[in-house]
Amino acid sequence: MTQFLLLVGVSLALRTSFKPAWSYFFKRWAQVAGAAMLVSAGSWLMLGPRYIWFGILHFIAVALLIGRALIPLGAWNLVLGLAVIAAGLLIQDAAFNETPANVIGFVTAKPRAEDYVPLFP
Repeated sequence: MTQFLLLVGVSLALRTSFKPAWSYFFKRWAQVAGAAMLVSAGSWLMLGPRYIWFGILHFIAVALLIGRALIPLGAWNLVLGLAVIAAGLLIQDAAFNETPANVIGFVTAKPRAEDYVPLFP
């Protein structure tokens, strides 16, 4: 999954360099966000209480928004990325176990869902 997410980030950077307008970005983002909503609806019908409410597509939709906003930082994104990885590995608190806070990450117990990809690894 890490390689897939790396390719999503590289794709965002390349797309932004060739088509920098936000209108191009939001058109593609709407497709990803719409697919994420369809996954949630379909998994709710199939899986009931264990439906996918923040899976890989949901993560990508949020990460695209954050990544697009941070592109102007350039090389500082490497430092920021390392800090995010460190925070995800070092911080854990039971307060983040409840929905919707568990979207952030920092959980001590994985939530009941078929596909869960938090913002902090």
